[in-house]
Amino acid sequence: MPNWCENTLEICGDENKMKEFYDFFGGQDKLQENFRFNNIKTLPQELDGTRSPSRIVSQETYDKYTELEKKHNIKDSQDVVRLHKEGTITEEERDMLWQEGITQEMSDKLVSEYGYDNWYDWQVHHWDTKWDIDEKLEIQYIDESSATLLFQTAWSPPEAIVYKLQEMFPDITFYGGYVGEGWEYAGVFE
Repeated sequence: MPNWCENTLEICGDENKMKEFYDFFGGQDKLQENFRFNNIKTLPQELDGTRSPSRIVSQETYDKYTELEKKHNIKDSQDVVRLHKEGTITEEERDMLWQEGITQEMSDKLVSEYGYDNWYDWQVHHWDTKWDIDEKLEIQYIDESSATLLFQTAWSPPEAIVYKLQEMFPDITFYGGYVGEGWEYAGVFE
């Protein structure tokens, strides 16, 4: 469980520019639902669901557990637990599935295309935080020319997201601040 960072983001601009901002997220009435980091800087689909840190395995090992996943229609770790409890897979097969990895060739391809071979490193680099925000986003204030958002992030503030918003909407002002759990750190978005 992470230490949470409390964030306040104030957004203001003239009504036409704010309308562009709201429209990007589906309209003013959809801001709470759609203000997500992944909508601002989208995680490449190829990295979604990858393991972090990446574990490099041989092509033979990769082929073995890929075959097991297909054979038993395994979608996530809950399936692995269930199949092992049912006796459908052996302990050795369970352990191999837990230790899922990618080949060096796959890793190199992902790194050359996206700079990273797993979701975690990509998100920390592009969002400055481990996870996206969720339905706990609170809109403290909103009107045609401004909005104040309150939300939590894991371990650190999403400064890269604020910079990306400033780049996307240069005629809008984004400012606010953040404080780490237990006041470990605090700062402002500029």
